[in-house]
Amino acid sequence: MRYTVHKIQRHLHHTLLQLKPVNSDQKLSFRAGQYVAIATSSQQKTPYRCFSIVGSPRNELLELAFRHDSDVTRTISDLGTEDTVDVLGPYGEFVLPSDERPVVLLASGIGVTPFISMLREAVSQRSTRAISLLVTGKQSASIPYAQELASVHRLAPTISIDVFTSSGEPGTYRRRIDAAILRELVAASDRDSLYYVCGPDSFVRKIRDTLVDEGVGDRSIMTESFQQVAKTHANQRSKYASIGLSLALGVGVIAAIVLANLPSLAATEDTASSTSTDTTSTSSDTQASSEETAETTSESSTGSDNTSETTSDSTQSYSTTTTTTDSSASTTTSTAS
Repeated sequence: MRYTVHKIQRHLHHTLLQLKPVNSDQKLSFRAGQYVAIATSSQQKTPYRCFSIVGSPRNELLELAFRHDSDVTRTISDLGTEDTVDVLGPYGEFVLPSDERPVVLLASGIGVTPFISMLREAVSQRSTRAISLLVTGKQSASIPYAQELASVHRLAPTISIDVFTSSGEPGTYRRRIDAAILRELVAASDRDSLYYVCGPDSFVRKIRDTLVDEGVGDRSIMTESFQQVAKTHANQRSKYASIGLSLALGVGVIAAIVLANLPSLAATEDTASSTSTDTTSTSSDTQASSEETAETTSESSTGSDNTSETTSDSTQSYSTTTTTTDSSASTTTSTAS
């Protein structure tokens, strides 16, 4: 699906990108928490990179946020309005449940982006779900939408947000999200709470292991790391490429078998034709011989002595052999998984 750049904001550590569909009737349908893969389609084309959607599914614009951590993301950051990008997706199952169970969201830096989408959707729906967000970063400037996060609680009283920074800026806690904080968090949360963790792979693994140590079940923990997203998209593209290659190889093999058997098929047809001709000739010769025999018998009967009548009864026995072939059909059902 093709989009054009509607607005772009470049910050010190990240870029905010708003896209609008080239065709207004092709608006992307997604769930809060999912991500897309984008590539530039302008003069300087780039490989596909995956970015979390930060906008609400209700928005007309597709909004993304990403760090400047590679040549590809820097190229995308340099796009201008009306430049075009190709968008694939949406992808991912990192979404909130349909029921109203309370959730705890834990993020590091840019890992807060899927949670921004969830919070915006909760506010727009006036959800009464209890949501706790804990986000950590070196400073507030390294956390996208930090100013928006500070005002969310006023819009939705059931949402609480705690920001942890190394600098201890006003409105933040000067510490990291460590085992002691998680212990307090789990103890204060409902037993049926769900925990969502997003950020660098090392952060995700550490938080998950600590939650398990505090008695949170595996099924209550959902994780998404930057490495997971990149690997998932690569596996999907690899799967489609493998399917295409398999189909091409299958068609090639069938074509090769058909071409290899064409001489044999032609020889078989010639043999069948020759056999049919020989059979017809033999049948004609047999019929002529039978007619000659019948004439000879008739002449012998006419020259017999009239005073002596000999009656000879001849009985012909016919043996009929009936061959019955029973064929049973076998049905194989193949289930693709």
